[in-house]
Order: sequence, then structure tokens, then C-alpha cells
Amino acid sequence: MSHETAAHERERAIQHLGERQHRCVTAAQLAALGVSESMLRGVVARGWLAREHRGVYRVGPQPLGREGRWAAALLAVGPGAALSHRT
Repeated sequence: MSHETAAHERERAIQHLGERQHRCVTAAQLAALGVSESMLRGVVARGWLAREHRGVYRVGPQPLGREGRWAAALLAVGPGAALSHRT
């Protein structure tokens, strides 16, 4: 597989993951997809990913909606995080 094909497949995987998580992905998820720190800096610089919280990125340039903001917060807290209508 060529470098260009691998990069395209990786971007499709990131987009698919983001679609399942209200356009949010974590740095750990990106690393599992083969995104290095330098690649991450590049896609952030291009505006395709944007930092929402430490280790959590928004896929695409548009602001997140309510569910996306909730998803970003849950991903930032980590495993075991929960969202409720109660305080």
C-alpha cells in the first residue's frame, strides 16, 4: 500500500470514528489508528482536527453541537465517565 493510500485510509477511519462519537476522537484512538504526534500536529494545523479538551479533538472545522460537546467532555474524563440529567 502506498503512503498516500495509507494516509487516505487513515483519514477515512478517523472520519468514521468521529461520526460514531459526535465528531470527537481522542489522541489515544488516533494513535491506535496509526496517527503519530507529528501527523496530529499537521492535521490540527490544516484545521481538519481541532483540540476541544486535553487529548480530545473535534473532526472537521464546524463547531460541535450540544451532543458533541457532551461527547468531548465524556471522552476527556475517560473510562467510567457518565452523563446524567441530575447534578
